[in-house]
Formats: sequence, structure tokens, C-alpha cells
Amino acid sequence: MGLSTISYASGALATMRAAERLPVHVMRIRSDADQAGAPPASNDGEAWIVNNWGAGNYVGIFAGQPFVDGDLAEYSDVLVGFVRVLINAATIPATGIRAIVVGAGAAGSFAAQANQIAYYDGAITGWIFTAPYEGQLIHVMGEESFAENQNWTYDVATWKSQGKAGLGFQNAVFVDQLLGSNTQGDGSFDKPLRTLLAGYTLATAGQTVVAGPGTYAETLAWIKRVHLDEMIPGTVTIANAVVGGAVFTLGGAAGTSRIKVQAITNTNNATVADVAIAITNATPAALVFEVEVGLLDGGLLGSALTFVGDATNAQPTVLRLNAKAITGSMTITTANAADLCQIAAPAHTATPATWGTVTGGAGTAGLVRFMLRSTAAGILNLGNNTAMGCDVNFEAGAWIGGELYLHNNAGAGIVRFFGDAGADAIFAAIVNQVYHKQSGHWLEVNLLNKDLNAIADTNFYTVPVGQTFLPLEVTSINRLAATGAALIYQYDGTGAASVVAAVGAGALAFGMTNNAVVRDLMAAAAVLSWNVTTATGVPGDLGDARVRGILQNV
Repeated sequence: MGLSTISYASGALATMRAAERLPVHVMRIRSDADQAGAPPASNDGEAWIVNNWGAGNYVGIFAGQPFVDGDLAEYSDVLVGFVRVLINAATIPATGIRAIVVGAGAAGSFAAQANQIAYYDGAITGWIFTAPYEGQLIHVMGEESFAENQNWTYDVATWKSQGKAGLGFQNAVFVDQLLGSNTQGDGSFDKPLRTLLAGYTLATAGQTVVAGPGTYAETLAWIKRVHLDEMIPGTVTIANAVVGGAVFTLGGAAGTSRIKVQAITNTNNATVADVAIAITNATPAALVFEVEVGLLDGGLLGSALTFVGDATNAQPTVLRLNAKAITGSMTITTANAADLCQIAAPAHTATPATWGTVTGGAGTAGLVRFMLRSTAAGILNLGNNTAMGCDVNFEAGAWIGGELYLHNNAGAGIVRFFGDAGADAIFAAIVNQVYHKQSGHWLEVNLLNKDLNAIADTNFYTVPVGQTFLPLEVTSINRLAATGAALIYQYDGTGAASVVAAVGAGALAFGMTNNAVVRDLMAAAAVLSWNVTTATGVPGDLGDARVRGILQNV
């Protein structure tokens, strides 16, 4: 980000602090004296300071709870009673509260202060009132049932709602690189901290660290359930040179953490050990991370992402990553059935050597969803010569530049392409690799590297529960030397009794493709197999098979 852009954004933020979107805890507050020790007749949404009210005035989730003088309460016509807005254990309102006065009471704290902005500075002065100016914008942050997270504008002697705000001020810790201070700031809107680490350290579970514009050269371990957002969209970059580690590590306490910034970058860019974001579930806990970023950048030689599920305690790990662009390789290791790694990006580039590896042990499951288009002429390695248990889906629109390597060593994981998803090339280095392509009701099941020297059936598709599969076309391909094998398409492993199309011995010359038109109806749980009735006698002689048909619900 250029200096002029930062200066402009900083100036805009300073102006907003001084004049616009002032955070306010309570929208409509009336004089404490007006209530005269009893619940007043009130319009919906009006708030009062508690002054010795009788028991039973609170309703909803606050019914029957104790309350004290100094509580701020709001009247609800729907619930016919008061809900507590802010709780104060003393007999005075909490220091720093801002409120908008809706009516000029005859006596009490807010007498003759209609439409004023009231600020309570504690025992020093008490309530301080400021007249709004025409067009002033406030943001309501503290209410439980009325106007929360709404913007309001002062117009012609009245406050008018502008509707829900995109960014809530409630439950937030504020950080500003240019205007904040880690020694003088307290994380409030008016006194922000200076670094993201300071904001994260102060924040508690469920809070949001709201960052002002700038590039933050920090290394962060985000292990509390804390969110991160930008004060001004598109203005926050986290960039640091981390050797052999991650700039941003996500893990820790159970729950959901949402991260939204413009860019996260590891500028070291030397090896795949230099990572932008690392997801590690080692707590263990059920973790959900929702990451939205303009650029996720590990560099062409580094890693954009590493993902490691919890293999020891089987706690789920979920990542939903949306990026405008990704640079660097990705390493994904699922660990159990509840794991989900979902990656969406319209542009991905990485080193030509390899731009990704997906693994997950034979006894595991889980799902990896790619919704990205890679322009890298490299390799995506699925399985990495281990038994991969997770499924890998390439959603419609996804495209893998370079080669997709199928290296699942006898694992149960399935690779699927949906719609127009595909790859420049699909390559299998070990035997019996399977992938599916599905568009609408059309399903294509592919088996690569069938050992033609093995007589045993090779199963490569099981019809899902609640569906049927209607095969219509069978293709057999001999990819290596000329063979004398006899290849037979069958299902359910019933051998010759269910043969629909057979290719006689010796028919598959080198590079020969044989097609047959079939018409079967496979019920749920039926198994599609490729059987070799006459072996080649040549170890390493390999063939491919493809079956196309219609998959439909019962």
C-alpha cells in the first residue's frame, strides 16, 4: 500500500472519529427522575436508569434477576417490560457510557436535554451533554433489543435511522497502527492499541479485533476464539518475513474465528516451510475458521497454506478460505471424518515443482473442496504415495494448471470433478487410481493403472444409497506394451454371468482403445468392477478403464 493511500485512509479514519459514526451505547434514554420509583409508561425502545424499581420489572431472559441503581434498562412493548441494556454494579452508570436523550424530563439527570449526546465521565463531572450537528452520524453498539448495530443521523432536529451497519462496534477491541498506542491505549474506539498482537492479547473469546489501515509486520498465534476485521475494508495487510514458520497461525479454543483482511504475506519466500497461514489443531478442540482475504501470499517458493487436522483426539477442523488470489503451495492433511478444508480463489500461482499436496491416512475421512483456478504449470499431489482416506472435490469452475498426480496408495478417498472442473493433465504413478467426473446426472468413472497381470477383480465404484447408475458406455485402454489380456466389464463381481462387454485376448495392442455400448441398471450398493480373465504374464503391463452413464435418485 502506498504512503499516500495510508495517509488518506488514516485521515479518513481520524475524521470519522472526530465527527462521524460516534459509538453510542443507548439510543433513547429518559430522565431518571421521570420514573418516580416505578416503571413509567414508555414507548418501545426507550431506556431509563434504574432508580429503586420494584421487583418484577425485568422481562425475558432478565426476569427475576437482581438489578441495582445505575443499570440502564430498555422498555420492550413486545415483552411488556424492561430488558437490561448495560449492567453496572455500582449505584452510578458505568464510566464512558454514551447515550442519546430522547425526551427532556422535568427533573433529573437529563432535564431539558432532548436530542443531546450524553457522556458519563464518572464521579468527576457526571453527565456531560453535547449538542449534535446537522448530519452527525452515530453508531449504536450496546443495546440488547433496540437499534443495536444501527447507524443514525441527526436531521432537522431529530434522529433518523440509517439501518443496520456493516461493521458493529459492540464487543470489539480497536487497533490503529498510526493513531494507536500500546501504552496509552485501552482498546476502545477513542483510545486504540497500536499492534494486532496487543489487540489480540486484550480481547476475550467472541470479541473482534478491529484494525485501522496499514501494514502490520507481525507474527501472530491466534489461539483464542477471537475475530479480526478491518475498520476500512481493503486497507489492512499482515506481512512479515518468517523463516521456517507461519506469519499467521490459527488453532486453539473451540468455536468459530472469522478473519477478514486485505492480505497476509510471508515475505521470506525461500522454501515451502515459509508459510503465510498455518491451521493446526493440537489443542484438541472443534475448530472452525472463516478466512476472507484479498491476497494469501507465501511467495512462489513458499507456502500459502498448511492445514493439519487433529489425528489424536478426532476433533473436527474446518477451514473456509475465500481469497481473490493465492500465491504459493498448499499442504493439506485431514485427520477425521468431520474435517473440511474449503479453498476458493479465482487465481492461484506457485512454483513449477509442486503447488499442493493432499493427504489423510487410510483410516481417516474428511473432505477437501477446491474452488480455485490455478495457472501454475506444476503438480497437485493427491495422496503422496500414502493411503489417502479423505475425499477431494473439484467444484464447478475449478481448474488445475499443470498435472494432477493421483498417488492414493489403496486408500478409500475419492477424487471428484463437478461440472466443467478439470486439469491440464491427470497422471497416476501407482496402480488402481480412481477419479469421477459428474455433470448433472451424467457420471464418468475412471480407473487408471489397472495391473493387467492380476486376475483379481478391481472394484472402482459403488452406487450410493438412494441412487441407481445406468452405464451406457465402456472404454478400455492399453497404455503400455502390447498385451494378450482379455478385459471384461462387469459389476457386482459376478464374473462371466454378468459380462456385458468383453474384449478378446490379444485385441488390446499398444495404445489401443476399445469402446463398447452397454445398457445396465445398477441398484444402490452395486459394485462396478474390471476383471481380467486372461493375464498378460508381463508384470507392470497397465490399462485404463472408463465407464460413462446416468446417475439418478431412486
